[in-house]
Amino acid sequence: MIEFLKETAQNVVKSYGENLKNICFVFPNKRTKMFFRKYYAEVIGKTDFAPDMRDLKQLVRNFTKLSEPDSLSLIFDLYDIFKKFDKGKSILSEYNFDDFYKTGEIIINDFNEIDNWLVNPLDIYKNIKNIKEIDSSFDYLSDEQKVILKSFWSTFASEIKSREQEKFIEIWNILPVLYKNFKDFLLEKNTAYNGLIYRKMVELIDENKINTDKYQKYIFIGFNALNEAEIQIFKYFKSINKAHFYWDTDKYYQKDLNQEAGDFLRKNFNILNQSEYEIPENFINKNKK
Repeated sequence: MIEFLKETAQNVVKSYGENLKNICFVFPNKRTKMFFRKYYAEVIGKTDFAPDMRDLKQLVRNFTKLSEPDSLSLIFDLYDIFKKFDKGKSILSEYNFDDFYKTGEIIINDFNEIDNWLVNPLDIYKNIKNIKEIDSSFDYLSDEQKVILKSFWSTFASEIKSREQEKFIEIWNILPVLYKNFKDFLLEKNTAYNGLIYRKMVELIDENKINTDKYQKYIFIGFNALNEAEIQIFKYFKSINKAHFYWDTDKYYQKDLNQEAGDFLRKNFNILNQSEYEIPENFINKNKK
């Protein structure tokens, strides 16, 4: 059985031939790009300039013109903004940078997820004063999810709260404003953490400020589970007829709804309306032990 990336390299060379210089190949990560480049060179079989190959993060950075600082710099910047909420008598004054470091990592990871999934932070960081509010404020949750959330918040609902509970609640209550201030601070310097870069890309798409004229086609290779920002980016390139997708899949698990291995890919095919995609049958016809 031919490796997926080698098979894809053979396919694109056959399909696009001399037009490869007008194509940008996009991968989920640097490792996939490295192996595809190796197979591409084998298929071409001669010295030649390789077409543009980049991972999706590079592509998004290129369109947004935003750079990503290292994690320590991000936490320092977040801490500076965080300290502005300290009015001298609040629990927040107990945090020096060493105390804040792990908390800062968690907050930035949360902000990253919020942006990757294009979620409104105000919906996430609700100030729940009463357990009863969960039923009205989170009516989109299942009964089981509500029970879990009520159980979580009941820990902090007692009249006598521990110092750690008070710290948690005070930080939780400032997170919506902290998110906005942190986001504005970074964008003013043309920097952003990864999730914010993706959210900015989607905003530019919505504002029709993306110029894709450099390439005739963007070929996306080897993607699987997608977050909401990636879905919107893929849908945009498909809508302007500039996307071609190669999925590492097989009819053995793609067409069988009982096969969990195909869950994300079936979702992607549905979202991107790829019902006519020619899915390989390598696993079905190959003897298995």
